[in-house]
Amino acid sequence: MKQPLGVTASNFHTVGVADGWRYGYEYFAFPRLAPPPTKSEFSEAGNRAVLGGPEFRARPSSHPAAPSLSDAQAPKRARKEYAKGVDALAANKLDQARTHLGKAVAEYPCYARPQTDLAMVLSEQQKLAEAEAAVRKASACDPGFTESYLQLGLILNQEKKFAESEAALKEGVRQAPGQWRFHYELAAAHYGEKQFAKAEQDYQRVLALNATPPAELRVKLANVYLDEHRFDKAYEQMQEYLKVEPEVPLAEKIKKVMQKMRASGVVQP
Repeated sequence: MKQPLGVTASNFHTVGVADGWRYGYEYFAFPRLAPPPTKSEFSEAGNRAVLGGPEFRARPSSHPAAPSLSDAQAPKRARKEYAKGVDALAANKLDQARTHLGKAVAEYPCYARPQTDLAMVLSEQQKLAEAEAAVRKASACDPGFTESYLQLGLILNQEKKFAESEAALKEGVRQAPGQWRFHYELAAAHYGEKQFAKAEQDYQRVLALNATPPAELRVKLANVYLDEHRFDKAYEQMQEYLKVEPEVPLAEKIKKVMQKMRASGVVQP
């Protein structure tokens, strides 16, 4: 997997860098399934955390972020510290990256790119309040730096500040309506607010924009349908997931859920 330097999820582990891209992998925590559901349990309480799913984070777009306004305004010393921070990120030396990125923004506080990268590092270190402050500074200083809104949305979703995340991500959508990753995180915000119909629309928008969406989208969309008691739709999404990821650990758990759904009579495939 690869993603551009500057925005990543807290569960992304960097193993190398080349041509402005970070290479590595995402790691997930697979939650335990609930006990076998009865038909009434499905009917009364949706998924009841039956399905679960990986804590996937939206990947950035297929190209590095465009130059920001503050890139041109940043003094030379700030740019040098930022470059050192990027090198440290490439080596997955988060403490060093934090030091150099901190020096860059101390030299020029309105330098949006290192502020956003600093927020990413802080979020990886689970310092979410500091991460939020850094990326809010980036978007305030350089409102046209679209990447900051994705990072802000990611952090706010982690903090379960879903309404604030929704506002930030909608600004990202306004600036880059064709970027599916904003819609993916917006779905997470809407789901956190229990706005299941909106979450479904967001995920469907991702499918319209991305011909090869992350397989985990199917799990998330299945959860939405379970909460809406649309069991046939949920079952279909589980089938779609298994087509793409038939061998991963979560696949076996999903197969068991599907079996329970058939046994309980909520679906008749």
